[in-house]
Amino acid sequence: MSAPRSFTPNKSDSDNDGLPDGWEVAHEFSPLIPSGVDGADGDPDGDGMDNLSEYIADTNPRDAQSRLEISGISLIDAGATNKTLFYRIKAER
Repeated sequence: MSAPRSFTPNKSDSDNDGLPDGWEVAHEFSPLIPSGVDGADGDPDGDGMDNLSEYIADTNPRDAQSRLEISGISLIDAGATNKTLFYRIKAER
């Protein structure tokens, strides 16, 4: 019989699913279960964005109305080959 698994709050990703332990705990996921609703591929709010995408976008994985919004875009033309795109996003973080 193997020893029970545990997580260390200071360790970034105890179950190696790509989601930081602190984020998982804050959103009521287990930092020890790397699959299903608790894992990176889970989608508990059914909005089509998996948990990893919700983490990257800084949206709430338990609220289908939570979304990433682009609030402004500007393009700076620095010559024929150099162009820079700037954007601002409204996130929850």
